[in-house]
Amino acid sequence: MNKIFFFSLLFLSSFVFAETVKVDSAALEFIRYKFYQGIEDEDQVDTLESYLVRMYGRDFNNIDPVITAYYGAIEALRGKYAFFPFTKLSYVNSSQEILAKAIEQEPHNLEIRFLRFSILHHIPGILGYGREREVDKNIIFNLLLQKDYSQLNIKRQEGIIEFMINSDRLSEEQTEELMKLTANFTFK
Repeated sequence: MNKIFFFSLLFLSSFVFAETVKVDSAALEFIRYKFYQGIEDEDQVDTLESYLVRMYGRDFNNIDPVITAYYGAIEALRGKYAFFPFTKLSYVNSSQEILAKAIEQEPHNLEIRFLRFSILHHIPGILGYGREREVDKNIIFNLLLQKDYSQLNIKRQEGIIEFMINSDRLSEEQTEELMKLTANFTFK
C-alpha cells in the first residue's frame, strides 16, 4: 500500500512541480527568423504558430516567457492581416494579454519588452496602450545601457537601438545616450 501511495505522490508531484519548458538557441533563432518573415508574409505566421504549438504547446504557465511573448506577437500579426476592424482589435487585445503574461514572468527581459514595444509603436494611441508603451520604452532604454549581451547579442541589440531611435519615441537625451552606445560597437 505504501508503494502505491509513494508512486501516486511522485506521479502527481510531476504535474505540480512541472518545470518550464526552455527553448534552445537554435530553436529561438528559427522562431525569430519566422516571426520577422511573418511581418511581411502572412503564411509565415501560420508556419511559426504551428511550430510553436508542436514544440511547446499552449500552456503559458509551463513554457519559456520568451516563447509566450512570441505567441503574443503572432496574435498581433494576425491583427495586422485581419480585414475587419473588430477582428483586428480582438487580436490586438489578445496579443497584449499574452505579452503581459510573459512580462509578468520576466519583467526585465529585453526581447520580451521589445516585442511588446514594437507592436505598441504601430498601434494607435486611442486603443489605450500608451502607458505600457511608455513603460516598455524606459525599461528597454535602461536595459540597453546595461550592455548585457548574455541573452541578446550585440548585433540584435544594435537593431533594437536602431528601432528605438527611429521610433521617435525617445527623449532627446535618451536618443543621444543610445547613439553613444552604438558608437562603441565593434562591428559595422
